[in-house]
Amino acid sequence: MRRAALVMMLCLIAACGQTTDGKDGAMEPKQELESRPRAAELHERYLAAMNDLQTQLSSQVPGVSFDQDPAPETEAGCQAPFDGLGGVSRSYLGGASTDDFDHSRWPQVEQVAEAVMRQHGFTADKVVIADDADYHKVSWFDEYGSDFSVSAEVRVASSIVGACALP
Repeated sequence: MRRAALVMMLCLIAACGQTTDGKDGAMEPKQELESRPRAAELHERYLAAMNDLQTQLSSQVPGVSFDQDPAPETEAGCQAPFDGLGGVSRSYLGGASTDDFDHSRWPQVEQVAEAVMRQHGFTADKVVIADDADYHKVSWFDEYGSDFSVSAEVRVASSIVGACALP
């Protein structure tokens, strides 16, 4: 239950992104949203990152392969402070690995994922959400607040909760 609440909280934070209150020359929410890449550009970035992750994991971690392509899952309006500004936030599923996961290989998965995340702009420090013997989950964030998560339980899976962007 606590794990689900933490994941939900991280998703809400990621969908909103980071902004300031406009004091001391900082951008207002509308200005910040307008300065971000458009939703179509972020869409391409997210799919490229997820495809790259699948390719790298399949080639570098024995026993990890995928038979599903990453795909958009949902699209929703943005939350405060970007609500009412016409933006959208999309979430994506990266597919799950085809075979049962050998948890002794988690450090390899994490290392490969971190390298891929950094190549695709998810440069904030890794956040460890769970690191149990039979369940692992880590997240990285980009400059707009998008959350790229990689997890392993029975299978390895990835997801992105995208930042708010204008269509």
